[in-house]
Order: sequence, then structure tokens, then C-alpha cells
Amino acid sequence: MDKAVSWTANDRSKLQDLRDRIVAAQDRLKLKNSFHDGHQARARELLSRYELLQSQLAADVEDMESHGHHVSRLEKSVLDWVNGLEFDR
Repeated sequence: MDKAVSWTANDRSKLQDLRDRIVAAQDRLKLKNSFHDGHQARARELLSRYELLQSQLAADVEDMESHGHHVSRLEKSVLDWVNGLEFDR
């Protein structure tokens, strides 16, 4: 009972629509994965930068306090902000 399949224009249109949706979904997944991969590296870089800035802040505060200057929370906050600025760009 072999029957030849005859595709109508409507069938071809439905298959083309299905193909287009599959390709679009694959593209979205590729894009999603590329963002995810980049986020992991970026998160590590940000954490590393944060740890560096915090150690610089602690060293600055320790240096100022060793010279008899009390450093308030506001001063620490301002120092932290200044340390975060990038003047070389």
C-alpha cells in the first residue's frame, strides 16, 4: 500500500512556517548561550575588581588611621567611589 505523498501549497506553507519557527528558536538559543557564557567571565572579572578595590580601600583607611586620622563611614564610601573611577580611559 505505498501511496505517493502529494503536498499541497498549503502543506508546503505550513512546513515552511514550521521550519522558520525552528530556525528562529535555534537562533534564540544560540544568542542566549552566548550571553550566558559572557556573563560568567564578566561576573568573575567584576568580583576580582571588587576584591581589589576593597583591599585598596582597607589599605588606604589603615594608612590614614595609622597617622591618627579617624576615617568615618562617609569618608570610606567616598574613597571607595574614587578608587572605582578609571581615569586612564
